[in-house]
Amino acid sequence: MIHHRRYFIRFAYHGAGYHGWQAQNNAVSIQQKLQEAMGKLLRMSIRLTGQGRTDAGVHARQMVAHFDFEDELPFDLSARLNQLLPPDIRIDRIHEVSPDAHARYSAQYRVYRYYIHRNPDPFLVDRSWLIHALPYPELLNPAAQMLLKQTDFGCFAKTHGGNQTNECKVERAEWVIDSHQLIFTIQADRFLRQMVRAIVGSLMVIAQGRKSVDWWVELLSDSPKRKCGLAAPPQGLFLEEVAYPVSICLDRIPDSVVPSTQI
Repeated sequence: MIHHRRYFIRFAYHGAGYHGWQAQNNAVSIQQKLQEAMGKLLRMSIRLTGQGRTDAGVHARQMVAHFDFEDELPFDLSARLNQLLPPDIRIDRIHEVSPDAHARYSAQYRVYRYYIHRNPDPFLVDRSWLIHALPYPELLNPAAQMLLKQTDFGCFAKTHGGNQTNECKVERAEWVIDSHQLIFTIQADRFLRQMVRAIVGSLMVIAQGRKSVDWWVELLSDSPKRKCGLAAPPQGLFLEEVAYPVSICLDRIPDSVVPSTQI
């Protein structure tokens, strides 16, 4: 029987130059870049399993993946990877976890944020969505709060997205709004493919006055059958946090680095 040790790798990336997380033919992905760099340093083929997908152009401040290695890592892999990887991918840390820990299935919740700016800004072109006119921003938070009572999110799922179930538990959905920027934060146990972008796109047509709150209520109540058909562009979306139970972590982590409820 072959024994292995399992490691979590935590990293961030600016997604503008990549075709999303997942490795694929004829397109450059984050997974591909990481696996190539790790294979070069460890002198063996490495297969990373991510906590989920991100689409082309989407960013991550905290992404998590796991990989297996036969023994203790031979050197400071994080530092060596950061020397080898392009500057738009940065490794935070690599640490050992229990052999049955899984980057996707062991996660307790994920947090995404979506950024919208209201005035042209050349420094936000690939990090936020520019929307000039939003006459009804006061409708956003009441509409977002309805997501906390929703169980089936099929109306926000990508067609042929491969989901076995459309059920998610949203625990937080709120907007912070000022005269220059809108920031949407959403936390759930899991997300469907393109779900956050579809939610933001739908809420924006309400804030723009193109759809009514009644349309939103009907969309949620008829979720398994109806598709919203509205997706915000990818550049405003950031994966902010992925949380796991402390029990799966085999490395000691200083309390000043990670809250006691997460690793």
